[in-house]
Amino acid sequence: MNTIKYPTLENQRPGLWSLLQSATSRLWQNNWLLTSLTGYFALQFILFTILALVDDTVVTGANAWFKPMKFALSSAFYLGTITWMLGHLPTRRRLVNGLGYGLGIVLIVEVAVISFQAARGVSSHFNFSTPLNGTLFSVMGGAIMLLNIMTLVLAIVLAVVKIKDRPLAWAMRGGVLIALLAGIPGYMMTAPTADQRAVLEAGESSPIIGAHTVGAEDGGPGLPFLGWSTEAGDLRPAHFIGLHALQILPLAALVLRRRGTGRLSEKQQTGLIGVAGLSYGAFMFLLIWQASRGQALIRPDALTAGVAAAWLGLSTLGAVAVSRR
Repeated sequence: MNTIKYPTLENQRPGLWSLLQSATSRLWQNNWLLTSLTGYFALQFILFTILALVDDTVVTGANAWFKPMKFALSSAFYLGTITWMLGHLPTRRRLVNGLGYGLGIVLIVEVAVISFQAARGVSSHFNFSTPLNGTLFSVMGGAIMLLNIMTLVLAIVLAVVKIKDRPLAWAMRGGVLIALLAGIPGYMMTAPTADQRAVLEAGESSPIIGAHTVGAEDGGPGLPFLGWSTEAGDLRPAHFIGLHALQILPLAALVLRRRGTGRLSEKQQTGLIGVAGLSYGAFMFLLIWQASRGQALIRPDALTAGVAAAWLGLSTLGAVAVSRR
């Protein structure tokens, strides 16, 4: 007689909620305060999403609450990743805990200013139209400078601490380094445009100093929600891609460990992570170069497309060469 087997808790795959609980539990064990701050930013993202649905105020061509939404979500991922990294550091945990607290304070200030300006219906970035707006943007600039300094210290810690899992160690190092380099397009945005420079050189004041769009005014046609320009160059894609190397490269290492064990040696996995890191960083600089030439992300010219094809080909060849060693 055939026996009917009913699904049990033992043979069922964990659901999304179960995985979320497990991940939160691990983060909580690493550092409960940083985990709480991660949850705080996640709740802020939900709040700003609700506000975007009920408030149709437009700032620089987009819903006023889109920017707080994006920054809150990015902050949650950033702090959550730092908290996760703590579980893989055998030493220097107290220092990294301190860095995490500092990063949390900086991000709280950053998102607070952005959401305050959204509530006022004015732009938070590059806004020098009044003394208050200029002061708030300067506060944000100072906060980001502190964030970059602390990220640099974290990069140094990861470089000197010996971590047993070599592929994951190099993924974390590469992710933090590229996230630090993502500050390059960020600082490029704060430079005055040619028109703004002309106004300043004439001895007049400019209400806006800086821009993320190259070759057009900020606030023009852009991709849904993201707002990245579809008509001119935009430095934000490179900034976004670079910042999230912090999550992408370690995730790649975890996938390699799960899928590649038994087929790829630790040396091969480490080599693949090295190729991925170099390729990822090169892609970020490719996006910076494209934006600096005034080209929209979705409208590359023949030269940009050719360089992108070369990048893809070299990345593929590198991955194949390493995996066959």
